[in-house]
Amino acid sequence: MWWEELGPVQARRLMAAMNEPAETALRVNTIRADPGSILAELRAAGGDVGPLEALGPLALPEALVVRGRLGAVASRRLEDGTLVAQARGSQAVVALLDPQPGERVLDLCAAPGIKTTAIAARMRNEGEIVAVELDAGRARQLRELCRKLGVVCVRVVEADAAGADLEAGYDRILVDPPCSDLGALASRPDARWRKSPELVERLARTQEAILARAARALRPGGTLVYATCTISVRENEDRVASLLGREPGMRADDLGAAFEELASHREPRFLQTRPDRDRTDGFFIARLRRDPVAHGPPGER
Repeated sequence: MWWEELGPVQARRLMAAMNEPAETALRVNTIRADPGSILAELRAAGGDVGPLEALGPLALPEALVVRGRLGAVASRRLEDGTLVAQARGSQAVVALLDPQPGERVLDLCAAPGIKTTAIAARMRNEGEIVAVELDAGRARQLRELCRKLGVVCVRVVEADAAGADLEAGYDRILVDPPCSDLGALASRPDARWRKSPELVERLARTQEAILARAARALRPGGTLVYATCTISVRENEDRVASLLGREPGMRADDLGAAFEELASHREPRFLQTRPDRDRTDGFFIARLRRDPVAHGPPGER
């Protein structure tokens, strides 16, 4: 698939990077701590840790990368909820959603809650996050993570994101649907043996249904981010193009204009992080907005 979508040279580079160990990236839980203080604490304990020189959304103040062993202090901070293990590409998804305190946010396919709790931290625990998860066990994990990290603004709903009554009028929506995980094979090396073109097609149908449902829940003027941890045109660029073709009131932000080096080679308005180039998991990110007044969701036009 990559051979056809990326060409032989880029495909080889990407596959070689997937065989290298994934970087150890952490997020400072700003509900509990200040990034500068935690960085100083880790370095004082002898940790080789720090932010990386990278492009905007991959170099956030709360994003830390550990080189070498994790260390006792970092392990303790992970246990007490001051630090969270989260890839920089995953953190970039939430940064580009840009949730604000007091807003109403919908997070679809939310478990285990890594991005959900990052959204809550950016909202300073103020407002409401409706976190939708189909699997009861994973929904329980999400609730437990919220308790551990001190998140109080999340309401977990056990439901099918593709068909449930999600209400409407959300300021921001994150669609992070099931995907083929091809951008995270360095972290999940066993997963490469379970992928197939047939799986990608099944996932694409699920993703399309979830994305369509999410668009109907977005308020006029609202923001929707569609993100996956895969490198797959069928699951990424094609899914967003399909939605934009059906929803005349939706517009895509030109993220590639702001972060040209991260732009998708297929559709430069969208971003695609890559392990071989960016040293983080391969995340696709598209940011869409609904027109303020001209078009509303079906039934509200």
